[in-house]
Amino acid sequence: MKYFIGIDGGGTKTDCIITDENCNQLFAIKGGPLNLLAATPSESSDTILKLINSCLLNLDITLTQLNCIGVGAAGAGRSENSEKLGNNLNALLQNSVKLRVFTDAEAALEGAFNGKPGCILISGTGSIIFGKDQSGIIHRCGGYGKILGDEGSGYMLGKKALITAAKQFDARNEKSLLTELLKDKYQIQSVQDILNEVYNNKLDISSIAPIVLASAGNNDKVSLRIIDEETNELLLLISCMKKKLEQENFDISFGGKLLSTRNIFSDTLKSKLANSYKWVKIKEPEYSPAMGAVFIAKKK
Repeated sequence: MKYFIGIDGGGTKTDCIITDENCNQLFAIKGGPLNLLAATPSESSDTILKLINSCLLNLDITLTQLNCIGVGAAGAGRSENSEKLGNNLNALLQNSVKLRVFTDAEAALEGAFNGKPGCILISGTGSIIFGKDQSGIIHRCGGYGKILGDEGSGYMLGKKALITAAKQFDARNEKSLLTELLKDKYQIQSVQDILNEVYNNKLDISSIAPIVLASAGNNDKVSLRIIDEETNELLLLISCMKKKLEQENFDISFGGKLLSTRNIFSDTLKSKLANSYKWVKIKEPEYSPAMGAVFIAKKK
């Protein structure tokens, strides 16, 4: 029997599954983050190799029994990143198994619609939208990373929360519950504390997103404004995708923690879609992104 491994790696965690040739899941395991823009090809390869070895050990099989490994990774949209990772992995695996590297968004799209046309909007640590048209051509908008993009993401919510607190400490804006919640969780009492957390302690800015959600849930005006602004950014991604797909109506699924869980951010976006984007139909994903990675691997 031949086996397939599907890997879905994002900014916070990596999901890995192994299936038989009929795509029946046999084993699943989770690992650390897999973002090619934040880690070296060597570090990313080590993360993936540990997951692969865990699958082999659990099923008591060898690499030669694997048909193909599909790796969906954040940051793999840049060909130089995916090529470096692929070369590193092939060297570690001694070219003993077929390998395909692609973006985590492509894996999510393939899993959500089981290979059929559709659109996946992802908002987690970062943000991106992928769509497949009726001809099978894949299109994308956004997903340019925290410096040039990631609008409507956990990173952007966290960044705006820190900016809000810094301005409040400077007496440059209105008071916000955000600042008080940041004080409680991170013991931030001044702008200097913010600078120290961000630049010296390498604070995971996207991890602040739940504070924005909690503050907005308590009707904090600043937080609600941030939610409104960033969900509007996601609407722009959807409008961009409509033009690329050249379709009057299309199905869309959500991925990433901000959208795939029930919260004020996802509720706000869904409400806006229902009121003003009636040509979009929200659909639950058929399969997980990791299974989508298996589907892509099997095609290879």
